[in-house]
Amino acid sequence: MKKKKQRIGVWILPALVSMSVIQFLPGFVSVLMGFTNLGVQNITNIANTKFVGLRNFIGIFKKGTVTGNQFMISLFGTLEYTFLATAVTFLFGLGLALLLNQDFRGRAFVRAALIVPWIVPGVVAAFIWRLMFLSDYGVINKLLRHAGLIKENIFWLLEDKALMSLVIAHLWSNLPFVMISILAALQTISEELYEACKIDGGNVFQRFLYITVPGIKNVSVMIVLLSFIKGAGEFTLPYVMYGRSAPPGKANLISILVYQTSFQTWEFGQGAAMSCVVLVIMLLLAILYMRLAMQEEKE
Repeated sequence: MKKKKQRIGVWILPALVSMSVIQFLPGFVSVLMGFTNLGVQNITNIANTKFVGLRNFIGIFKKGTVTGNQFMISLFGTLEYTFLATAVTFLFGLGLALLLNQDFRGRAFVRAALIVPWIVPGVVAAFIWRLMFLSDYGVINKLLRHAGLIKENIFWLLEDKALMSLVIAHLWSNLPFVMISILAALQTISEELYEACKIDGGNVFQRFLYITVPGIKNVSVMIVLLSFIKGAGEFTLPYVMYGRSAPPGKANLISILVYQTSFQTWEFGQGAAMSCVVLVIMLLLAILYMRLAMQEEKE
């Protein structure tokens, strides 16, 4: 038994070392950087870096400063984006899952077609949506003009439309995952329950409320939490859609602001402090997800 445990330890050791070097060590260094003044003034001579305590954290939350104001706009913009993207994707995914759970001709083809966006790489999907949202040459404005819904081009990637454009692109890319997950949960619900409810006089709404909702509750909670975690750390979509230019207003999500602060203005200490705030949010969501997953296993 002892030798078996030693062999297991030898097999696990390379994976632990790799994870420590690739994931844990950079994360630890990033947290340390948040408590230093590492920036453009001493990037060429790291030996001059000093420990500044909570100064970076206080600075990013301080009202009336450029950094503080931009951080709060990005933070609330990220929360708004996450809430909207999660809610819209879940509702559309639920509707499509309910539809595909019905027996109709061509169902297999529709399922296959709806999974296609999931196969497309995130960078490619973001670039496609960037081209589609262009005000002068984008296909969306052309379709809306031909349909007579607009007379002038809409600037989808500017001002108040920018966040909505990100939500639409997120919906297209993540809808298949939500749809398939809910559909899998729906197919575990016994048809006998629906038949019994019909016999007792239950209508469509009652069958959905008292049979479908409890049947997909656990999966739905997991989907929502995973969507929140993904939304809080979204980087590829806004970065590719807006290129090197900063997304306007609330569309400048926190992950993009961290990149700009660290690699465009070279304020690594402030950027690391912002990353720590995102890390705390992600950890809280991850802990909640793990607790719910463990609770589901017990049930």
